[in-house]
Amino acid sequence: MLRLKIPLICFFFNMISIPVFCQAPNYFWLSGQPPEQFQSKLKIIGMQNYYGIPGRPGKEKFALWLCYGNSPENKQYLDTTLTSGTCVITGNSNNDMMNYSLEKGRLGFALIYDFGKEGYNNIFIIDSFVHDHILHVSVAKAERISHKCMNGHKKIKQLVRLKEYADIPFQIYRKRNPKGENLHILLQSGQIVTFIVKQQDKKSQNTSIRFISHKGWQKTETTNNEGEATFQIPQDYFSNLTELNQEKMSWFVVVASKKFDSSGSYQNKQFDKVFMETTYSGEYIPSEMLYKSKLLAFTTITLGILLVIILVYFYRKNRPKYILN
Repeated sequence: MLRLKIPLICFFFNMISIPVFCQAPNYFWLSGQPPEQFQSKLKIIGMQNYYGIPGRPGKEKFALWLCYGNSPENKQYLDTTLTSGTCVITGNSNNDMMNYSLEKGRLGFALIYDFGKEGYNNIFIIDSFVHDHILHVSVAKAERISHKCMNGHKKIKQLVRLKEYADIPFQIYRKRNPKGENLHILLQSGQIVTFIVKQQDKKSQNTSIRFISHKGWQKTETTNNEGEATFQIPQDYFSNLTELNQEKMSWFVVVASKKFDSSGSYQNKQFDKVFMETTYSGEYIPSEMLYKSKLLAFTTITLGILLVIILVYFYRKNRPKYILN
């Protein structure tokens, strides 16, 4: 029998008629990309270029938005919570609960939380309900870095290590970069990234996991015996040389799901099957190689034009001059 372990620190909301994330192939996730109409009220904060509410140093607040769809570019923002089984869990680098609010206000329906302590902050929204004798468990996760260089760079390994949340029923972790992880990391197109899927505190083997880029490029893998799957972040940002923006922010979503037989009851409703789905959202920028290759092309073309001009000049200056009698 499935034991649905959800921490007691939960905030419950009103029921809506049909949970939006059940409308396949749509997924439910936490997005760091604000609705366009609210961007003017926000500020880019930190080295990771997160959107947030300005304040005194260390007193800023970050924001995340609940959305659903089939890709970060093709999504809709929620303007309400999900079901009566919705709860929010936040944890900073010390696994302490962070102050937050989830409400509809001047930034739309957003989850706003404190800047937090140095290191990785983890935010979860969990939704559970029973429909047609199937227990649906959906977990949306965002992993966000809180860092200011003025605070120094001590204990980096401790601050960037993976935080275990055994009570979360189903979730995705991003495996740390084996070549070294720091608080300045920005994922880039072309980079190879490994994700780990866990069901509570156990690695989830043979689980379907899908990477979805900003433009909707998708690739599906199956986790190995360690619950891991590896993807290469695609390059889906292209522009003219004059418009190239190396800091152009794009968003991705990783989705894992599994279905299995298990019986029990939840909120006085019986079920005999369980469907679990979890999302992990993040940001990435264009590859440095794209910038360097376009810069190289631009430099080569410029030097080529200059060389032609110089050759023409010296040819005209030194060519034999004939005088007609």
